[in-house]
Amino acid sequence: MKKKVQKKMTINDLVIVMAGSFTGLETRLTKKIDDVENKLTKKIDDVENKLEGTNKRIDDFAETKASKIAYKELENRVGFVEKKLEIKK
Repeated sequence: MKKKVQKKMTINDLVIVMAGSFTGLETRLTKKIDDVENKLTKKIDDVENKLEGTNKRIDDFAETKASKIAYKELENRVGFVEKKLEIKK
Protein backbone atom coordinates (compact mmCIF):
# COMPACT_ATOMS: atom_id res chain seq x y z
CA MET A 1 0.00 0.00 0.00
CA LYS A 2 1.23 3.34 -0.98
CA LYS A 3 0.73 6.20 1.36
CA LYS A 4 -0.50 9.37 -0.18
CA VAL A 5 1.73 12.20 0.58
CA GLN A 6 -0.24 15.23 1.63
CA LYS A 7 0.84 18.41 0.02
CA LYS A 8 1.59 21.16 2.47
CA MET A 9 -0.69 24.12 2.15
CA THR A 10 1.09 27.33 1.39
CA ILE A 11 -0.10 30.79 2.13
CA ASN A 12 -0.89 31.30 -1.55
CA ASP A 13 -3.09 28.18 -1.55
CA LEU A 14 -4.85 29.44 1.55
CA VAL A 15 -5.45 32.83 -0.07
CA ILE A 16 -6.97 31.16 -3.15
CA VAL A 17 -9.31 29.04 -1.00
CA MET A 18 -10.37 32.05 1.07
CA ALA A 19 -10.99 34.19 -2.02
CA GLY A 20 -13.20 31.47 -3.49
CA SER A 21 -15.29 31.25 -0.34
CA PHE A 22 -15.69 35.03 -0.19
CA THR A 23 -16.87 35.08 -3.81
CA GLY A 24 -19.53 32.50 -3.03
CA LEU A 25 -20.58 34.40 0.06
CA GLU A 26 -20.84 37.63 -1.91
CA THR A 27 -23.05 35.96 -4.51
CA ARG A 28 -25.39 34.54 -1.87
CA LEU A 29 -25.59 37.83 0.03
CA THR A 30 -26.29 39.77 -3.16
CA LYS A 31 -29.14 37.41 -4.02
CA LYS A 32 -30.63 37.68 -0.52
CA ILE A 33 -30.34 41.47 -0.52
CA ASP A 34 -32.05 41.66 -3.92
CA ASP A 35 -34.88 39.42 -2.65
CA VAL A 36 -35.38 41.59 0.43
CA GLU A 37 -35.29 44.74 -1.68
CA ASN A 38 -37.93 43.37 -4.06
CA LYS A 39 -40.18 42.36 -1.16
CA LEU A 40 -39.84 45.78 0.47
CA THR A 41 -40.57 47.55 -2.80
CA LYS A 42 -43.72 45.47 -3.26
CA LYS A 43 -44.87 46.17 0.29
CA ILE A 44 -44.23 49.90 -0.09
CA ASP A 45 -46.21 49.93 -3.34
CA ASP A 46 -49.09 48.12 -1.62
CA VAL A 47 -49.11 50.64 1.24
CA GLU A 48 -49.03 53.57 -1.20
CA ASN A 49 -51.97 52.10 -3.14
CA LYS A 50 -53.95 51.64 0.06
CA LEU A 51 -53.21 55.22 1.09
CA GLU A 52 -54.35 56.51 -2.30
CA GLY A 53 -57.59 54.56 -1.94
CA THR A 54 -58.11 55.86 1.58
CA ASN A 55 -57.47 59.45 0.49
CA LYS A 56 -59.97 59.05 -2.34
CA ARG A 57 -62.62 57.69 0.03
CA ILE A 58 -62.00 60.55 2.48
CA ASP A 59 -62.27 63.09 -0.34
CA ASP A 60 -65.50 61.51 -1.58
CA PHE A 61 -66.90 61.53 1.95
CA ALA A 62 -65.96 65.17 2.46
CA GLU A 63 -67.60 66.18 -0.83
CA THR A 64 -70.89 64.42 -0.12
CA LYS A 65 -71.21 65.16 3.60
CA ALA A 66 -73.27 68.19 4.54
CA SER A 67 -71.52 70.55 6.87
CA LYS A 68 -72.96 71.30 10.30
CA ILE A 69 -73.62 74.90 9.30
CA ALA A 70 -75.56 73.89 6.19
CA TYR A 71 -77.47 71.30 8.22
CA LYS A 72 -78.44 73.84 10.88
CA GLU A 73 -79.52 76.37 8.26
CA LEU A 74 -81.72 73.80 6.55
CA GLU A 75 -83.13 72.62 9.87
CA ASN A 76 -84.09 76.18 10.77
CA ARG A 77 -85.68 76.79 7.36
CA VAL A 78 -87.66 73.54 7.50
CA GLY A 79 -88.76 74.37 11.04
CA PHE A 80 -89.92 77.79 9.89
CA VAL A 81 -91.86 76.31 6.94
CA GLU A 82 -93.46 73.69 9.20
CA LYS A 83 -94.59 76.40 11.60
CA LYS A 84 -96.07 78.46 8.77
CA LEU A 85 -97.87 75.45 7.31
CA GLU A 86 -98.81 74.27 10.80
CA ILE A 87 -97.27 70.85 10.23
CA LYS A 88 -96.62 68.92 13.42
CA LYS A 89 -93.54 66.81 13.83
